[in-house]
Amino acid sequence: MEKKLATPQMPKLSKELQALFLLDDRTQRQEQRITALENNMVVDYDQQLSLKNAVNHVVVEALGGKNAPAYGDSHVRGMVYCEINKDIQMWFRVSSRNNIPRKRFDEAVEYIQRWKPSTNTVMLIQQTNGQTSMF
Repeated sequence: MEKKLATPQMPKLSKELQALFLLDDRTQRQEQRITALENNMVVDYDQQLSLKNAVNHVVVEALGGKNAPAYGDSHVRGMVYCEINKDIQMWFRVSSRNNIPRKRFDEAVEYIQRWKPSTNTVMLIQQTNGQTSMF
């Protein structure tokens, strides 16, 4: 024969109190869902364009301007774009610049503005632009 454990009896809650507990539970679950959505939202289209423009500005500047030979060399220009995008992906741990979390947009803009090409890339740009290194 099975023994039943005695459980303390909970006082029966009024319908109003039950409704309050139910509402509180629903509110908490909704807040959790909203927080999860906010944490997983990526940059919107306007923010994507802003990031793209910031990257373009930094790359053109790194190449020495639109009239520089390095800018005209599609191989060198492509390498610089590749490097900055790879660095952005690594820093923000995303597969694409467009997948940066929305809540980190300002950080992404600052990162791009502060970005500099690697030493090897700088030397390639200088060589392409016909500049001599001061090393």
